[in-house]
Amino acid sequence: MAEIQGRKQKEADQYWVSFGEGDKYLKAGLRLEQARLLVYRVITKSFQPLGITPEQAIILVEVHNSSIPMTPTRLGKIIRRDAAAVSRILGRMQKSGTIRLMKDLEYKNLIRIELTPQGAEICDGIEKTTKSQNNRIFEVLSESEVDSFLIMLDKINKSAFDTLKNMKSKSD
Repeated sequence: MAEIQGRKQKEADQYWVSFGEGDKYLKAGLRLEQARLLVYRVITKSFQPLGITPEQAIILVEVHNSSIPMTPTRLGKIIRRDAAAVSRILGRMQKSGTIRLMKDLEYKNLIRIELTPQGAEICDGIEKTTKSQNNRIFEVLSESEVDSFLIMLDKINKSAFDTLKNMKSKSD
């Protein structure tokens, strides 16, 4: 962990060791969650000038970069949200003018998500903001550490996905 001076950091560090002592898996899970929350706060604050949330940023970038028309169902799988949550987020984004929800001409029951010119403009800012913040957050890691970190995250992601899938099938 990077050394950051200051009273608040020292107080925060106390919480890193008070829970999960003696159980490295519990401690690792807690640290992962704490790091995720801190990174999310950094990203949230950095997107405030653009007037969007981190989830909205992901949606704008995914719609922008998609080679096929984006649909709410496909988007829900990408951002890992249920249909109701996706609908609420897209409704707010449509109201703010960053996306348009269009009925598919070929399949009448399908809805396509399209960027507005305002959404496309914000997309440019998202890339700059994300790159800047991620560079600052990950500057404490070497290239090989970042590569290893990505491999570890992929493994944790797969394990969590499999665990969740098994939990759902057992409760059905």
